[in-house]
Amino acid sequence: MLKFALAVLLLTCAPLWVSAAQAADKLAFGPPPEWVKPVKDSFDGPAPEAANPALRLILLDQQTHFGPEGMSTYQQRVGQARNAQGLAALGSIVLSWSPDTDTVTVHRLKILRGDQAIDVLAKQSFAVLRRETNLQQAMLDGVLTAALQPEGLQVGDIVDLAYTLTRSDPVMGGHADTMVTAPDSAGVIERLRFRAIWSEPKSMTWRASRDMPKPKVSQSGKTTEVTLDLRDLPPLKGPEGAPRRFAPRRDLEFSDFRDWAEVSALMAPYYDKASRLRPDSPLKAEVARIRAASADPKVRVAAALRLVQDQVRYLALVIPDGGLTPVDADVTWERRFGDCKAKTVLLIALLRELDIPAEAAAVNAVGSPGLRQRLPRVGVFNHVIVRLELDGRIYWLDGTRTGDRSLDSIRPSRFDFALPVRTAGATLEQVIQSPLDRPQLETILTVDQSAGIEAPAPVRGEVILRGEPARVFTLGAAAQPAVREGALKSFWSRYGWIEVKTSKVVDQPGSSDVRILMEGTGKGGWVPDPAGRVLRAPSADLGGPATFKREPGPGANAPFAVDHPVFTAFKLVVTLPDGGRGFATPAPDVDVATAGRAFTRRTRVEKGVLTIESTVQSLVEEFPAAEAPAAAAALGDMAKTKVVVRAPANYRASAGDVAAL
Repeated sequence: MLKFALAVLLLTCAPLWVSAAQAADKLAFGPPPEWVKPVKDSFDGPAPEAANPALRLILLDQQTHFGPEGMSTYQQRVGQARNAQGLAALGSIVLSWSPDTDTVTVHRLKILRGDQAIDVLAKQSFAVLRRETNLQQAMLDGVLTAALQPEGLQVGDIVDLAYTLTRSDPVMGGHADTMVTAPDSAGVIERLRFRAIWSEPKSMTWRASRDMPKPKVSQSGKTTEVTLDLRDLPPLKGPEGAPRRFAPRRDLEFSDFRDWAEVSALMAPYYDKASRLRPDSPLKAEVARIRAASADPKVRVAAALRLVQDQVRYLALVIPDGGLTPVDADVTWERRFGDCKAKTVLLIALLRELDIPAEAAAVNAVGSPGLRQRLPRVGVFNHVIVRLELDGRIYWLDGTRTGDRSLDSIRPSRFDFALPVRTAGATLEQVIQSPLDRPQLETILTVDQSAGIEAPAPVRGEVILRGEPARVFTLGAAAQPAVREGALKSFWSRYGWIEVKTSKVVDQPGSSDVRILMEGTGKGGWVPDPAGRVLRAPSADLGGPATFKREPGPGANAPFAVDHPVFTAFKLVVTLPDGGRGFATPAPDVDVATAGRAFTRRTRVEKGVLTIESTVQSLVEEFPAAEAPAAAAALGDMAKTKVVVRAPANYRASAGDVAAL
């Protein structure tokens, strides 16, 4: 359901940099600040063609003032209920803010009905609540919510709400940054106005994304004003199949940071302080235990990471002592819970005691493509991990994950870029996804068809999960046994001719891999074919239909994205009847690199046993558009071959075949 509301966005691991300043735990009421230029339009004119049959969004006016008191944002939102569903959307006014950093002043809440302007606040008051709505995501944010349901609201009424939120972050050292975004489709909001204003000595840099109309910039004395007034925006359409950095967007960024190094250096003192253990810290006993267990730095790092992941539960504590600045490592160990910042600091402290240098690195948990083309801003990050360089290799360690055991098996999430936190400052660093050296999903199917192609055949299956798939399976299986059982069945459901008798996970001591074994019986896998009987092996098929075609326009020559890193392997071993005489597979061997991936297939018959092996491995994250026609042709050619095991045309039924009929 749509809600006519202001929401302070709460990011994945808790906003990294929200300070502990005292602000307000109650709403204030009064006129707009002097710097605001209210919209003077009348909102009771004829409605345009309905973009939304329930709710007409007439105006979003957002004005931001960068000043010595912090960053203040004025918003006016005007909407009209078209039907009962629209009433439900407009009938819940919700304002949310953090009382540690923010103050909210409500300027008006009116219902416009023809010539009437009904002042809702003259008869009703907001109820202020503290609702921890993100506890299921292990987040304690301390956000306050003010709610009001306007009485007497009718279909056709227009609701006009205006308020200002002021945020003061002393730990930010006077810096400010923000970004406003217009919707990516036409007709969502009839009018959008963005306005930003600041006066010397404050100096802000702004940047509009490629799909945002150019704003108007004016100067009056020492005051700069940037304005965008948008109506009838055309829908956005990006190049199909392109990497995410080519996705269309309408953003307008503001920042007073000179560069990324200034953002990096801002938080360095806090992380350095929080990662220093007390002389009597109980963590030193844990360090001694890790040191005594092995002299290998990799083993020590893995042990420290396991301690942080397994013995400190994740909880995003976005309230005073866990907001902007990380909690001290000793405090986190005593609490046995912490957010990404706390876990990062704890791991850095352990590694420092082990004489292994490490540092914090800010990332965006959902990825940050195109970050180098954006202004340096604190607000682009929502997660902190550890950057470690050992023997010339960079490792990215995340204390909020679980199940990481071997250092060399850890693959970083798709963060795209990271910003190391350093006293001297740092530049953006790409988090490289190198090709996998071992399959993350490996399937081996062994069929004993020696008694005849119609005879029930003992079947054994083995699936090996490595890396992220193994970690996800382990987490799901531990949390919900039903998920585990469902996953075990789904691995073999694609082979409809196999009756599964048992399927189990086999423990792998000292390994994070997951090994799943199956035993069953195969019958009916051999099907009629114009030339006889065949056993199909669809998991060994390669390629598929692909056009890689785009319409002319912006981004038409952008590269094509590849699902990377991915590495899968399949192996089918069939013990054939009659020593394998006359049995064959017409599928040719394959060794092709195309569309950013490597495809291989090998088939052989030796001593009555047929073996088919195939792999698909991604090599890069994208490939040039110029290579697309050849890639489409190569994928199509591979897909023409359907892998089968073919029985001889003159195959004579064995005793096992006869018994099965």
